[in-house]
Amino acid sequence: MINGLLSGFLWSMDTVVTSAGLSTVSFIFFLPLVCVCIHDFVSVLLLSLYMVYHKKYIEGILHSLGTKYMILAALLGGPVGLVSYTAAVYYMGPGLVGIVTSLYPAVGTALAIIFLKERRQAYQLLALGVSLVGIMLLGFSTDSHIVSVGRGMFFAIICILAWGSEAVISTTVLRRYPVHESMVLFVRQTTSMCVTGLAVLSCIGLLHTTYQLEGTLFISYIPIASVFGTLSYLFYYRSLKRVGASRTMVLNSSYSAFSIIISYMVLGIVPSLYSIVLGCIIVIGGIISAYDFRERVQ
Repeated sequence: MINGLLSGFLWSMDTVVTSAGLSTVSFIFFLPLVCVCIHDFVSVLLLSLYMVYHKKYIEGILHSLGTKYMILAALLGGPVGLVSYTAAVYYMGPGLVGIVTSLYPAVGTALAIIFLKERRQAYQLLALGVSLVGIMLLGFSTDSHIVSVGRGMFFAIICILAWGSEAVISTTVLRRYPVHESMVLFVRQTTSMCVTGLAVLSCIGLLHTTYQLEGTLFISYIPIASVFGTLSYLFYYRSLKRVGASRTMVLNSSYSAFSIIISYMVLGIVPSLYSIVLGCIIVIGGIISAYDFRERVQ
């Protein structure tokens, strides 16, 4: 359970730092691709060091039957999910995007019940509902810099569908095939980096003409965000393997509450008492939804 909560806290750090970097540049249509490409490149470097240090070598991935499923999950989570998430952050700000996209556990839970046959108790589903209601109510109280709600919601919905599907596929790979979570994450980040890198290269002419030196400060933010994001992913995949997709997604959605605190500390956005109370409801509801009292008794 701790792994899921840590993934949520660290992802809120990634979100706020990314938003701070995006605020330093003028938006161009392929900016999310640039952001994700740099983010994943730094992540791959960090994961390579991690895997060498812990002697988790890449040969195991190349001979695994689950590699094709890892790549599919990578495409959903990275090029589709994270690019949409980054675009949504620009259009609606970190607070509101964190709230809207944290609804993805509802989609993921439904997929996990259907395809993974994960069982949820009535009180867990009730706690999930309470947490999601808190998330939606919090959306109306969050003070974010909004550029376009319509475009932001469009990208946020794509992100929700992609992340929910990715969690179910990744859980299947982690439980069915003998691979370490760092290997699965390495495939995810490498695939995402290559796809977004090719997309950025195809736009390189536009990059020279419209993305001038103003991007220097922006680029310095992304590696910092990537450190938080990589750690978040590691805890996320570890939680997927240990407690399953539906529980992990609920715990990870706590980043919507954590983002309120981090936005205050980093961006100076002062939360109201109403927001703080709702944030506590979201986290507590997520914990209860992920906790199986019957397993504890046994």
